[in-house]
Amino acid sequence: MGKLKPLLLFNGKTILEILLDEYTNSQLSEVILVLGAAAEKIEKRLAGLKFRKLKIIVNTDYKKEMFSSIQKGLETINNADAVLIGLADNVFITKNIINFLIRRYRYREILIPIFNGKSGHPIVLPSFLYKEILDEEPEKTTLKDIIHKHPDIVKIVKVGSDAILFDMDNKEDYENAKNLWKRQT
Repeated sequence: MGKLKPLLLFNGKTILEILLDEYTNSQLSEVILVLGAAAEKIEKRLAGLKFRKLKIIVNTDYKKEMFSSIQKGLETINNADAVLIGLADNVFITKNIINFLIRRYRYREILIPIFNGKSGHPIVLPSFLYKEILDEEPEKTTLKDIIHKHPDIVKIVKVGSDAILFDMDNKEDYENAKNLWKRQT
């Protein structure tokens, strides 16, 4: 796309600011933002903004694929039964979706939201998988690999919003998202 997706603007706010508003105002006990290649630029944009329960960490091994950022985030978690993992480019995730997933989570299960038969994000992983995830080689592993190892604990949850499916990979996706955003606000 040529631009940092988290810093793309929607009515004067970045995607990241919008998402942090939703995540930090949800029922999550803590929000961990893992930054990578553009950490300094993103931190500069967020400087002076206050988000309760937000911890920002930098993954210096970001070149080892997205899985390394998941590992970095898990390393900082204290006493959580589960972790909700979201994407930094899905501007349509709301605190209501996050809270819905939190309420549907049951101990020791992997929770995957679906809309019209398609799976999306954010997902919820139980704490007993943290060590397994941390022990994997990030260049050779994805979250899907971990999930496929544990089909017996996967719980599919129907969500009443296609927001969980949104993925912004190119300029056309961004333009479509801005048009959808304008209609919603």
